[in-house]
Amino acid sequence: MSTYLRFLNGRAPQKEDLVFHIQGQAVPVKVARKRIAKHYILKVTHLGWIQLTLPNRGNLREGLAFLEKHRVWIAQQWLQWLKRSHEHQDRQGRLEVLYRGHMEPITLSTEDKNTIAHFARLSFPVDLSRMSLGDWMNSWLRYQAGKDLPARLAKWALKYDFKYHRLSIRNQRTRWGSCSSQKNISLNWRLIQLPDKHADYVMLHELNHLRHMNHSKRFWDSLRSICPWMDSSERWITQHGHFLTDGCGPV
Repeated sequence: MSTYLRFLNGRAPQKEDLVFHIQGQAVPVKVARKRIAKHYILKVTHLGWIQLTLPNRGNLREGLAFLEKHRVWIAQQWLQWLKRSHEHQDRQGRLEVLYRGHMEPITLSTEDKNTIAHFARLSFPVDLSRMSLGDWMNSWLRYQAGKDLPARLAKWALKYDFKYHRLSIRNQRTRWGSCSSQKNISLNWRLIQLPDKHADYVMLHELNHLRHMNHSKRFWDSLRSICPWMDSSERWITQHGHFLTDGCGPV
């Protein structure tokens, strides 16, 4: 087996073990099988990893031989992807991500051959050979939401004496949050991107469902008493929410 492929612990190669070394960078190789594929297929995805597709009657050994045969070509493709990624950063001048209601610029620097992202007065290393900068930021925002949102929800629950069983931070596609009849609350991690008061409105909205499991007049009157800015939050979410979650709203 060629030295550019490395397998863990000397075992027989498993799909998740494959990496392709390009100028010192370990690029993941992900293997998939497609019944309709008639040939082995190689490509560099938009995220920067290598996709090896096996035809229905193909096998991993032949797939790796195909990868070996085209090692020069796939390395060239990946280097072109890396160049395009950096050129995109240069063309943009600066990248921005919505965080707590503000468009925060992202800048990149190099320290000891490591790429460092600078964002919202924070700095952390990113490996652009593993995923795009956008995916790195997505992961960072989700991590930050997991740290920030539970504490904020607990603060409001304590202030207004709400009792809930469990909280989960999810990647919901159609809701900012939800509250079940079992008193479990789910919050969309993208709340970390909203202005704080609008994210707090969503949390208070879901907490209020612990007492009113509907959208009756009593529910809205109760919510307004603890969240007097609810109308402005509703307007903001209606106007801007679709940019984040394709039309989410608290339910």
